[in-house]
Amino acid sequence: MFDQNILRQLKNECGGLQTLLRNSHQVFQVIGGVVQLRDWSRREPIRKHKTKAAAKEQRAPIRSHNANANDPIRLHKTKLCWFHTHHPDSCPRTADSCPFAHGTIELRERPRFDK
Repeated sequence: MFDQNILRQLKNECGGLQTLLRNSHQVFQVIGGVVQLRDWSRREPIRKHKTKAAAKEQRAPIRSHNANANDPIRLHKTKLCWFHTHHPDSCPRTADSCPFAHGTIELRERPRFDK
């Protein structure tokens, strides 16, 4: 897919293509060997390393007193959108449909989840 010069440059700059994808897990996801942009509208958590323990934890009910800490509604617009800030074409979503803030005006204070 990539020529050898590009692969060598990736290897020198960031450790290679796999390392780049792994370090940019908030932007890309690899499913069945296919790289695609991560869909932030899905509610499943990001897991860097799938292990048997992680899979079991994912199936287990949340018993934490901070059960609302991962509630997407409470966290809506509490972080800046990576695509809006860094991508040359900006975010593919409109500001209304993106769960992240498109600028500091939209940015809300992140709720505290005390014990």
